[in-house]
Amino acid sequence: MIAPGSLVLFKTQLARIASCAEGRLLLELESGETMKVREKDISLLHPGPVNRIPAVIEDGDFITAHAMLA
Repeated sequence: MIAPGSLVLFKTQLARIASCAEGRLLLELESGETMKVREKDISLLHPGPVNRIPAVIEDGDFITAHAMLA
């Protein structure tokens, strides 16, 4: 089971696990909306814990970041 506070990807949206109950995960989406989903519908990005979804940085150096992760 993925822990509350984890950062996940739901479809193409970044989300945070708010809570886990009854076999469902309550997601907090970037837009502020919440929704319940199954664990198999998400991909774990970071185990957290995170208190909020981080802001997107527009001018990132993606080539260097990719090289560091490869």
